[in-house]
Amino acid sequence: MHLPTRSIKCLGMLCSQACLLTAILLGQGIAIGQEPEVILEVGRYMGFRQASDVTADSDYGFTLNSDGSWSYRASITRETKEGQIEEDWDDIKSALDKLLGGDLEPSNEMLKQIPDAPSMSIKFTDDGEQKSLLYSPSTEFASMMHGHVQDWINGKSAIPGEKRAVREITFSNIHNLAREGRFGEPVKIESADDLKELLPDERIRELLTSRIDFDKEHLFIFAWSGSGRDRLEMESTGEEAMTLTFKYSAGRTRDLRQHVKLFVAPQDATIVLD
Repeated sequence: MHLPTRSIKCLGMLCSQACLLTAILLGQGIAIGQEPEVILEVGRYMGFRQASDVTADSDYGFTLNSDGSWSYRASITRETKEGQIEEDWDDIKSALDKLLGGDLEPSNEMLKQIPDAPSMSIKFTDDGEQKSLLYSPSTEFASMMHGHVQDWINGKSAIPGEKRAVREITFSNIHNLAREGRFGEPVKIESADDLKELLPDERIRELLTSRIDFDKEHLFIFAWSGSGRDRLEMESTGEEAMTLTFKYSAGRTRDLRQHVKLFVAPQDATIVLD
């Protein structure tokens, strides 16, 4: 059978494209015909409480795969989400290695013996070995992991990668910052050293500072006590001379809660409270 020269050229181009796609996939560690490997599983349960205190963000299951894809299932609403981490995958893996490596807090297996105890289970792979940990959600490590999960599913900048000009980041359990007063001016953090008093643990502090370029950016921390329904929204205007307007809305419920919100912005940004 004789093929025309034009057909042979087309077949050659298709073969070249197929080989290129195969090389890209293999370069990313994705085997052809195989499902991506699960590298992280997180389950969060905040214990027995009133239904009004359970949200889609409080109790959930989260899975992260080796190709950067993730899935999320809220326990109370049964809502499911799927997505892809858009940040640089090498940076994601590096940050996870830093978070999950080194001297981890001891796993609290006693939580299994306490009915309805708040807990966070974390399963991951370390050098081919499957590890399973259990923590109280209030620990620094569990709070950090919860922050990353919420950032990922909400499309925020969770771990180093391409940083955006203005962004909110999730970071729980900052020491010495709880305030009994009303909403007011934010705490301005201009350097990593400014965080030493708030975050004595060096490893935890580095996980936060790695998400901020202090040569170009400042961190603003809002902390106050108020209704569980309090809300804080941000609006940015301008590019070269940026103005950030924060609008606070007080909730009407009488449940007193501690609130902490973190925002990263250019050093020359103007902050306005509405």
